[in-house]
Order: sequence, then C-alpha cells, then structure tokens
Amino acid sequence: MDYPALSAAGLILPGCLLFMIYGVSVAVRTTQLGQKISIFETGQAMVAFLLAASSVLYFEPPAQCGSGLGLPAVFGGMLRGELCSVEQ
Repeated sequence: MDYPALSAAGLILPGCLLFMIYGVSVAVRTTQLGQKISIFETGQAMVAFLLAASSVLYFEPPAQCGSGLGLPAVFGGMLRGELCSVEQ
C-alpha cells in the first residue's frame, strides 16, 4: 500500500500544534483561574516541547535555514539561530 507524500510542514505541524495547545491551556489555567502548575503538567509540557523540537530537527530540510518553516515563535529564534550558525 502506497501512502501519499507529505511535505515538511505536514510533518512538523502536529508536534508544534501539540506544544502550542498545551502551553496555551497551562497559561490560561494559571493566569485566569489562578491555579498552580503541577509537576505532572511541567513534565507534560517538557514532553510536548521535545516532540515539537525533534520534529523540527528531523523533518525540516537543512538547506532552508532562513525560511523558518514550521518553527513556532516560542522557540524559533533560539533554535533557528543555533542551527544556522552550525551549518554555515
């Protein structure tokens, strides 16, 4: 069975959306509802971030350092600056 080809954005987007959704939900609960962030929520946020970062590192083409494809604004500048300086 052949599967359709997916673009880099199609592979990167789910991990980044997971991190964004989870980060926004924790921020809303903390600021609007006044709840504290638990250790479990901290661990889940770290796992979501690692999934997003690994999907960017694995699936983004290294030749497009200046494009910013699939990088969310939360960690895009930090991750992008380090990768481009190493590869050039």
